[in-house]
Amino acid sequence: MRKQMLSISEIQQIVADYFCMTAKELIGKSRKSNVLIPRQIAIYLCGKHTLYNQISIANAFNLRDRTSVFHNNNVIKYAISENTHPVNEIIKNSIEALEEMFVEKRLNKG
Repeated sequence: MRKQMLSISEIQQIVADYFCMTAKELIGKSRKSNVLIPRQIAIYLCGKHTLYNQISIANAFNLRDRTSVFHNNNVIKYAISENTHPVNEIIKNSIEALEEMFVEKRLNKG
């Protein structure tokens, strides 16, 4: 049985709901940390859980180009690997919770 993939818009909506915001806010231009961190997490998860390339992900988040996606991925990968700051632990825990939600969503799709 083939594993059901989530779309970018589904990931955006799940992440937005998890962080109590709208998908429109998530893909907006705000650089406030309460929007920026969820956006970075969503971009990272889109790269990890979809087959879309960085250009498609950049377009879905209204980013300039694929290098913005690359940068966001590096920020999140660093945060996951470095547990010296409390925010990094929150990011890691959020990603784990969201990935569990993705599994549940896939099971409901299939």
